[in-house]
Amino acid sequence: MHSKKQVSSSSGNLDPTSLCDTGQISIVDVLFHSTAIDFFKKAIALDNDESTALFIEPLAHTYYLSRDFDKAQQEYERITRLTYGRYRYGGIYAKSYYTLGKIYEQQGDKAKAVNHYEKFLSLWKNADPGISEVEDAQKRLTGLQSQ
Repeated sequence: MHSKKQVSSSSGNLDPTSLCDTGQISIVDVLFHSTAIDFFKKAIALDNDESTALFIEPLAHTYYLSRDFDKAQQEYERITRLTYGRYRYGGIYAKSYYTLGKIYEQQGDKAKAVNHYEKFLSLWKNADPGISEVEDAQKRLTGLQSQ
């Protein structure tokens, strides 16, 4: 078993989870998105592959919030290719398809948007009623299919 690597900073030694937590705090203010991105990248680099999806998702989300859709797309696609993360972080894995659907829709790629919404809804077909992402994906999919 690998041990978590440590990184030294002005605030002491941090593990990937601490770096990710610090990044989460930074994304609250749009002025600190680049700082948050740096923390998430460091967390991913230091992770021993046990929690990678957990650290990639906030990086992807921050790119999305920053409207850097190309980088957000790359990171969400990266999550969908993880095999370990599908089991341990199934919610992150499934929601990646939802967000990719939104990105492709925003970019005007209807076919890819439809494909990703369908995959998301397939993964969450037994979801409890009232989950906003499921309801939104259903509306978006219906809208795209009626065009």
